[in-house]
Amino acid sequence: MSTNLLGDGTPFGVRAFGVAGFIFAGFIGASVIGVSAASNAARADATPDNADPVKLFVDVMGDNLGTKLQGQDASSGDPNKQIDLGGVPLVLGAKDTDAASRGITAGANGQYSVPFSDGFSLISRGSFSRTNYLDTSLIGSTAMDGGSELHYQSGDLTIGLRPDIGFAFNGMALDQLNYSINSNVSTTLPGGLVATITTAYGRETIDGSDSLTTSGNTTLSYVFPHSVKVDINYVFQHSTGADNGADLQGPTLSATIPFGSDIDFAARYCFTQAAGNGLADLRMNQDGTQTLGMTADWDIGAQIDADIKVKASYDYIRDSVTTAGQTQIQHAGTVGMAMKF
Repeated sequence: MSTNLLGDGTPFGVRAFGVAGFIFAGFIGASVIGVSAASNAARADATPDNADPVKLFVDVMGDNLGTKLQGQDASSGDPNKQIDLGGVPLVLGAKDTDAASRGITAGANGQYSVPFSDGFSLISRGSFSRTNYLDTSLIGSTAMDGGSELHYQSGDLTIGLRPDIGFAFNGMALDQLNYSINSNVSTTLPGGLVATITTAYGRETIDGSDSLTTSGNTTLSYVFPHSVKVDINYVFQHSTGADNGADLQGPTLSATIPFGSDIDFAARYCFTQAAGNGLADLRMNQDGTQTLGMTADWDIGAQIDADIKVKASYDYIRDSVTTAGQTQIQHAGTVGMAMKF
């Protein structure tokens, strides 16, 4: 299972809502009721809530393709690699694999929003993908994922509660089953500070082995004069199951500073503490990863009336294993250009 602590990286990850989230969401929004569905969104007339409700995507899998195309898989819907097919967007992307796993993943994802009265709406999301390999000895796979979120908004207060269910098939055999529920609460505090809390609980079954994941994410954001934005984020994840469980926690501090109208500079510091056998290890062992990163985005096309963007990033990563007395230093940098066509 792959879990992204800072966001939903794949349409088939465990995205879920923890027990603490039920208590919190129930306290501030007792009228929020979960509606569970596995749905593929249907195309409808484009409105502000339903713009591009369906997107098609194609990923080519091969050696270092993610690096050449900014490491972006098409299922996330990057608009910089988007082609319009009769009003339906087709997004092109790449995924890095070894030489033996070259192939193509194609599919669709989308969402559709149905507004209700008194600030409530129902947002249905769904995705489908199929992977085939050039090596005919490898069996293709199919993945499906869907859910519906009951969404409430009143002024600056936003609450969402979403169950999800997902399936993965290896050939015709069911290989993986996920079901989960997650929530999010966001509001603007006095002084313009924006607070966002997400909580999650999910269960994943792979080859008959179960694993449970509970996670929480709290973010405080503030925009200073001249559009300088600062975010403080704290993430916690606890998992148990087939891999003997693991715990992760740590803060992230980031700032985004615009230079003129065409260049944005961002810096971040992230510390993640990890343990393989529960919370006791988190308190006893100081094993962790520190990341200092910088990113620059330049909209060079703004000067020539074209959609051309350049992005450069650098990360300094320091991994420490206290029990082994080891420290590993890594440097990672990327430079990419994106053009909309």
